[in-house]
Amino acid sequence: MQSFENPNDKYAAAQRQMFVFVVMLALTFFIFQYLSPPKPSPQQAANPAANVEETSGGVEDDPSTADPNTNDANAPSAPEENENPVVFPASYPTLGSADPKSPYKMLVAFSSRDAAVARIEMNKRQYRDTQDSTGWMGQIVVELPRKPNDAEEKDAAKGCPVQTVGRGTPAETAGLRVGDFIVQFDQQEITSFEDLRAALLATKPKQTCKLTVQRKDKSGKTQSLELTVQLDQAPLAIVRPETPVVDFETYDNLSGLHAFDSETQPPLSFGLTFRKLDKKELPLPDVLKKRPAQSGTNTGRDLTLARELPGVHLRSEHWELESISENEVVFKQTVLNPRLEVRKIYRLQAATDKQKKNGDPGYALTLTVAVKNLDSQPHTVAYQLDGPNGLPIQGAWYAAGRKTGPGWGGYGLRDIVVQFHGQASAIRRCTEIAQDRGPQPEEWTYDLLKKTKLADYVGVDTQYFQCTMLPRQDGGELSHLEYIVPLRVGAHIYYWQGVTNVSFRMASVPQTLKSGESFSHEYKIFAGPKQPETLEYYGLRDTLYYGWFAWFVKPLLWLLHFFHAFLPNYALAIILLTVVVRLCLYRLNHKQMQSVMKMQEIKPEIDRITEKYKDDMQARSKAMQELYRKHHFNPLGGCLPLLIQMPILFALYKALSVDVELYGASFLGNSVRWCSDLAAPDQFYDWSRFWINIGWSGFNTGTSSGFWGMFALGPYFNILPILAVVLMLVHQQIMTPPPTTEQEKSMRRMMKFMMIFMAFMFYKVASGLCFYFIISSLWAVLERKFLPKPKTSGSSGSTGAERTVKTYPAEITVSDKKYEVKSVDKQNDGVSRKKKKKQAGSEEKPVGFWQGIKARWKKMLEEAEHRPGDSFKPGRKRDKKK
Repeated sequence: MQSFENPNDKYAAAQRQMFVFVVMLALTFFIFQYLSPPKPSPQQAANPAANVEETSGGVEDDPSTADPNTNDANAPSAPEENENPVVFPASYPTLGSADPKSPYKMLVAFSSRDAAVARIEMNKRQYRDTQDSTGWMGQIVVELPRKPNDAEEKDAAKGCPVQTVGRGTPAETAGLRVGDFIVQFDQQEITSFEDLRAALLATKPKQTCKLTVQRKDKSGKTQSLELTVQLDQAPLAIVRPETPVVDFETYDNLSGLHAFDSETQPPLSFGLTFRKLDKKELPLPDVLKKRPAQSGTNTGRDLTLARELPGVHLRSEHWELESISENEVVFKQTVLNPRLEVRKIYRLQAATDKQKKNGDPGYALTLTVAVKNLDSQPHTVAYQLDGPNGLPIQGAWYAAGRKTGPGWGGYGLRDIVVQFHGQASAIRRCTEIAQDRGPQPEEWTYDLLKKTKLADYVGVDTQYFQCTMLPRQDGGELSHLEYIVPLRVGAHIYYWQGVTNVSFRMASVPQTLKSGESFSHEYKIFAGPKQPETLEYYGLRDTLYYGWFAWFVKPLLWLLHFFHAFLPNYALAIILLTVVVRLCLYRLNHKQMQSVMKMQEIKPEIDRITEKYKDDMQARSKAMQELYRKHHFNPLGGCLPLLIQMPILFALYKALSVDVELYGASFLGNSVRWCSDLAAPDQFYDWSRFWINIGWSGFNTGTSSGFWGMFALGPYFNILPILAVVLMLVHQQIMTPPPTTEQEKSMRRMMKFMMIFMAFMFYKVASGLCFYFIISSLWAVLERKFLPKPKTSGSSGSTGAERTVKTYPAEITVSDKKYEVKSVDKQNDGVSRKKKKKQAGSEEKPVGFWQGIKARWKKMLEEAEHRPGDSFKPGRKRDKKK
């Protein structure tokens, strides 16, 4: 038949669709540009690291911030010349062990500078540093070695000094000792800490290396030793010194051997100093008073956080290591004016059999702060104690928005969790703290009259781990803390606020101590994984959030862990979980298939109705309803399986984002980089250097300004999301009927564009979730191709209730009395009327999956009993010959 359609109409329609698409894309771009934050200045954009340092220098050079003699009424006076602190040698003791077979769960390294915690490292094999793929022999250097002056240059030893050797580390196994100097590493000369760090960055786990070490014997003579060390995988450090993260280069530089630099890095964790001595009192830091990060640009770290009262050198000087035992370290420092003695006592108990029976997971470090008045006069004192900082930010380029909380919107990689007595747990978002928009001290101040704001706990919360302080309150009614306030301790990078280093500060209530009197406060520090049973033991269960679908996430996680108990890794457990989900949804998917086929069947009639009532929407809607009623068709029937699968999809997404058991779970083993962490993208190929070389560093961070932020894919090329989207396109092509009109073709093209956008959106999802998408799509395609297709009415005009009636020839039987003629149904010969009715009903309804398998199995048995040439019907017993 000749077609009278004008080809120019098709061309014009395509042009109009392309014009509409371009206009919509341009509007979207301008809307994102309008809503996006202002861009930094050209100097800041060209060198963000320099901008941070410049801002930091500005804070330090400001007289109102650098000089303690401010205009405040309670500002401290200038220090006196004779108030020189007692200088103690630097010491770096450790508690615990890095050996997973030891009774400890962590290795804690301390620094005598401020008697602070330098590192807390997990020793469970699963809790490794997923970002660091280099060889690890232990963090043998805690603080950056001081460069000798000209007079000390001749006597200074060459090489990298060994400041600490933790138990259970490869360094201890190799025989390294504190005081050794490493002068050679695998034939490479080592003259400084930087040389050793560079040499270790070129190694891999399980690699064996040769060390040349210089060691002094008891007589003071230097001898050279040859040692062999087998490197291991770097454990996850929940607390560590952190260099300012301003771009991808500094983020990637967090791997390898690190040392604390007091000039460029924020203070170490759990630092302490006096905030009030009699009438002298420290002013608030700039992040709480001036709030410099609210300007909307990159802002350096606040140098006023380390400010101290005159004559007090608790933060800047080394403390005396008073005593050390297997599970306790005691630091002591003395303030000269007034004479006050301060002690910080750290205890880490080994997990005994009794503790294990009581459910103690062993992730607690106890800190005791003791202050004693050595002066002959009474003094009013109050201290301030900082919380942990430098918590892990693995996955900073893909984990934005994954963290879940009790409110709307996204959370940062490091948030502050707090709970006051009798109140619900609350979260202060990292992005708010990064912008210096945290609460004022009076908002979280303890009210002695109302007896409110009694803190149960306060800590820094990450996606899978947490470091939380639990103050021990005397009597449970009165608090020894006056206020708690969140702090920004790191640099603020406007386009990467989620990685800002945050902490908190606790200020004690002022107490008057008479001569010889003292007080002590105890804090329990939880540093460990966010396992439900572990958090439950420490009273932190409310800090674990599963999102809206918690009612489905929990049983899904239980089923996933159940499968993992019988399978070698979690990837196979996810695949088996996907198979179980698809089997449970088979009926619904079968209904969806019926709906699609029915839609294809009645589509000509739908097109005729659409053409007939082109200008009458009400008549068209009524005709459509009559058509659907005539064919017993529900247009929403195909959407029901999708609606039911959405909670499963979101629940699995939240399970991968919350469950710490999936952290570090690999598919092919830890030695293979691809799919080495099912909670992260598969990381097939590292293309970060390419984007850095062309000047697109923001591409690697996964963040960018305005509309182009969604195209910042990160430093790795991931293959699993692309495979998942391709399979989803194949499934869509199979399930969607072929287009017959230009409008349907346009919709089909639009759906393909949407799938491309979905590929960008899902590019950085966890590889475990990609496994779910891939297996689910493959199952759907195979189900559509190989499983029995549902039966339809066979023509577009049938109602579904009509049946095709087959006729058979009459059979004549002869008897003694008369001839009898009757109609015979040869297919149903010898079958009862009840069975005929049942078989007739089965012709109208599609055969189910299990019913089809049962029928095929029965037919196979019947054919097995029937021999070739046998005239008897299959399945019937033969009469024995006489």
